[in-house]
This record gives sequence, C-alpha cells and structure tokens, in this order.
Amino acid sequence: YEYKPAPPLVTTITPPPFPIPTATFDALGAIGTGRWTYWLEDDQGNIVTEKMIFDTNPGNPRREIWIHWIKAR
Repeated sequence: YEYKPAPPLVTTITPPPFPIPTATFDALGAIGTGRWTYWLEDDQGNIVTEKMIFDTNPGNPRREIWIHWIKAR
C-alpha cells in the first residue's frame, strides 16, 4: 500500500485592473424612459382635471413637472 497525493492544480490568476472599477449611481439612468399620465382626483375618486401626459427620458433636459395649487371658492 502506497499513498501518492494528487498533483496540485495549476490555476492562472489574472490580477484585477487598476484602478479597480467601482459601481456608481447614474441619476439620469435612474429616471428611465417611459410615458406617464397624471390627473387630479377629489376625495370621492372623481377626476377633476384633464389627463396630462409626459415622457421621461434620461437625455431630455425637461424632466420636471410643476403642479401649482390655487385655493378658489
């Protein structure tokens, strides 16, 4: 009886690139691309405004909507 251990496995290890890349947050990419529809409803669920449609796109500089409230009686 004779024991011979298996030959060691040879593995080539590639060093990481320098500098090591890190994950970054892309705020414009988080906006995404899509079509949105918004409207105003009262407390009973009745739509009280026209439906407005806008698109989001990371390349579009017009990414904001402003809603202004006026108290009228």
